[in-house]
Amino acid sequence: MRRVLLLSVICAALVACGGGNVKIDNGNVNVVVSTTVPTLSSLRVTGSGAASSASAVSIASGDFTVEWDAVAVDASTLNLYLSADAVKDTSDLDLFLTANPQKNSRAQLSWKASQVQISLAGIPQDVSTFFAASPSGKGYIIARACGIVIDTANGERKECQQKEVGVVLLK
Repeated sequence: MRRVLLLSVICAALVACGGGNVKIDNGNVNVVVSTTVPTLSSLRVTGSGAASSASAVSIASGDFTVEWDAVAVDASTLNLYLSADAVKDTSDLDLFLTANPQKNSRAQLSWKASQVQISLAGIPQDVSTFFAASPSGKGYIIARACGIVIDTANGERKECQQKEVGVVLLK
């Protein structure tokens, strides 16, 4: 009993002093043992056919670049999605995947309005389902950076951070 009380006091002191990987959940000590979840600090869409406004980046036919700033380890991933809304779900189109979002911090894409396709490395992807959900072409580029968290209370679980940028694909 004395050891449990001492451990609780030490953990409470660590939490109070900013020991961010130790938390008290419902009276139980929860220690994050390992995490590979990236920190995603920014997301930008730029390019020759892209023009920014306060609410969205307009993308005319042509090349555009999606760049992000992340602090990550090799065991994390980052996906880029095209979505009609800012919420990641199964209807979103998967545009890009990297196994290390810190070292690989950009994706060069091409929007071909006449063919309703976005290409990555010359491989086209039909985006007509996006226009079915959003006929005006308004939507979001979503960056979702994921890794694994292992802690004493919940075991191993996938955890993600997300950033989104409003876009309008011009036809």
